[in-house]
Amino acid sequence: MKSLEEIIINLPSNSSTLIENKIKLSSNTLIVIKDDFRVLKTQVVNPHVAIRGAFLKSGKVLAQYIVVNLRERGFNSYYKFWFDYNDSKCLKLLLNLVKQKYIYIILCDNNNNLVKEISLENTMKPFFKEYIERCLKTDCKWSKKQYRKMLEELSDKFIDDYYLWRELGEDIIES
Repeated sequence: MKSLEEIIINLPSNSSTLIENKIKLSSNTLIVIKDDFRVLKTQVVNPHVAIRGAFLKSGKVLAQYIVVNLRERGFNSYYKFWFDYNDSKCLKLLLNLVKQKYIYIILCDNNNNLVKEISLENTMKPFFKEYIERCLKTDCKWSKKQYRKMLEELSDKFIDDYYLWRELGEDIIES
């Protein structure tokens, strides 16, 4: 398993990912965001963080996604994360999120320097658990191709992350 540092170094600039971090006998899912955080680094780093999420059904495919919004004076960005029940890695990340007491967000700049570590109380546990339960009830079976097609359709509908954010309604978590 790669270290967090290795993952950050290999992560492309201006991108984000979910990773599993094992500490002793427990595993946690981390949200890692790599972006141009110069604005945040020059100020007292205490960005406003909000998370929204939804379920999306298209044909046989049921997906879950969350959007993280980071805001501070002069900085406002959105980061999308998708969950596919039929992908074993995604399922492991989801199961971690169902158990975790906190949601952990790691902010790094494009030069791989740590900018900020944020932990928020994980009030999204029921949301993650509901996705797993919905998939179990409906015997969700779809191919990776069907899943990618559904994501492409959503990307075509919401070209700008801001409009997707507005469509999601209210924040599930807000700091």
